[in-house]
Amino acid sequence: MATKMRAADGLYSLTLAFLFSHEVDAAYRHEWRVLPLTSFLPDDVGRELFIWLHVPLFAAILIYGSRRPVRVWLAAFAVGHVLLHWMFRNHPAYEFNNPSSWLLILGAGLFGALYLAADPAWRKPA
Repeated sequence: MATKMRAADGLYSLTLAFLFSHEVDAAYRHEWRVLPLTSFLPDDVGRELFIWLHVPLFAAILIYGSRRPVRVWLAAFAVGHVLLHWMFRNHPAYEFNNPSSWLLILGAGLFGALYLAADPAWRKPA
């Protein structure tokens, strides 16, 4: 059981690494121009808001990310996040049209799915 937990921990860490790296890329790729709640903002305001909203988000993930419900939610979000990017891929302001961006997006989704599959808490005791 401990080995399975360590494997799940590693998959969760990889999920976060890909998500956090994607968010760096997202700032570079002007993601606020695509998001419905920020797309109307001037670039200077949208960029600053996008960056500063990630401070409490990342802090919450780092503080509460050891709790299983948070991990499950984040892993499931990483999987659904791939679908969101697929849905927005034809948006006129979408700038994630390159292999590096998609490797970050798909990597987060892949490791999130693997975490969900490997999490020993999903299995019934034998």
